[in-house]
Amino acid sequence: MSLEKTRKIIGRTPPPYGGVSNYNQNLIHALNQKNIRYQLIDPTLFSFYNLELGYFDSYNSIVENPSLKNIIRYIPFILKDKNVIKVIHAGDFQIKLPHFSRLQRFLIKRYLKNCSKIICVSEELRKFISDSFQIKNLCVVSSLLPYFNTTVTSQTKRVFNQIASLSRTRIVGIGVFNEFYGFQNIIDALSPFAIEKKIHLILIDGGFTNNAGYRNKCLKSHSWITVLEQISSSDVHWIMKQSDLFIRSVEKESFGLSKVEAIINGTNVISTNTGYTRDIPTYQFGDVRTLSQLIRNHINVKTVVNGNSQSKLLEEMENNLNSLISIAFNQ
Repeated sequence: MSLEKTRKIIGRTPPPYGGVSNYNQNLIHALNQKNIRYQLIDPTLFSFYNLELGYFDSYNSIVENPSLKNIIRYIPFILKDKNVIKVIHAGDFQIKLPHFSRLQRFLIKRYLKNCSKIICVSEELRKFISDSFQIKNLCVVSSLLPYFNTTVTSQTKRVFNQIASLSRTRIVGIGVFNEFYGFQNIIDALSPFAIEKKIHLILIDGGFTNNAGYRNKCLKSHSWITVLEQISSSDVHWIMKQSDLFIRSVEKESFGLSKVEAIINGTNVISTNTGYTRDIPTYQFGDVRTLSQLIRNHINVKTVVNGNSQSKLLEEMENNLNSLISIAFNQ
């Protein structure tokens, strides 16, 4: 691809408000600010058959989801080398890969080998892919990019202010309602003392998947829980700033953008011991007793987020963006 041609970004922006779509939104905003040419292609509508174009694949594609539909969609990339740069976001890739069929793993490998560059959002993910597929054209650029905020909606402010008037401590969790994201762990950890300590739990539902049975089990008979759905990143950041604690309960992730954004917004974080964990109290996924004790510790001795951590993360944001633009957009 010549430098004058426009890179085609395969991906979606919110909604839904998951980590990948938020990443794409932040990237596109930065490209607009820097006057870098691109074209966003909705992966549910496009075809890949213009072989001369350069693509930036930032989507849960055949790698993360080798469904029949995605396999058909990616056939041109499986059959022949293309000017494709693939970003692999999937934090659960290590868990999912062993459950893929032999054919699915073969097709994923063919696609990855045909990519000109593969960007992994963590060193752990890079090593896993390298070992699993014997691929060399890998690099690491974390998913932490500069983000932008717009005006917070009056609806979000109204709901939060109502919660604040009835509680002493506000705790936030982000994810979706399935076992992988562990909302139930947070609820079980809080249940023994939430009412006594006047704690209110705000669960922000990304909406990109849903297990109705798991959701009903989580929310049954808990008046101290509020679920917010389909809210923008700007609203999420505002809620983080107003809250006392952010809990990231997920079985496996490569990076964990939301907990880093919480730190940048001045909110203390407790997290499972996966992805980004620098200066964060951690626990093993499913270990409700340890999580409960960490929450109690925070309530009893409230700490302030380390300013050095915030400044380092802000610097990393800019470095990541510059690296990504250099690799993917020839700038």
